[in-house]
Amino acid sequence: MKTYESIIEGIRYWYFYDVHIKSWTVFKVDNNNYQVGDAEHYANKESLLKDYKFNFKNCVKEKEV
Repeated sequence: MKTYESIIEGIRYWYFYDVHIKSWTVFKVDNNNYQVGDAEHYANKESLLKDYKFNFKNCVKEKEV
């Protein structure tokens, strides 16, 4: 599974499509790559992009996940 990262207004977000629950998962991470707050789930990419302007170009390195 590919995990993507975007930084929006100084906040780091990681997001990925989870094939097991068949939805997109989004969460904020701190500088130590720990999750901050609750994760959000979206049924499809279109609904995800309504809330976030992610570009799906920056993948998180495997060792970080």
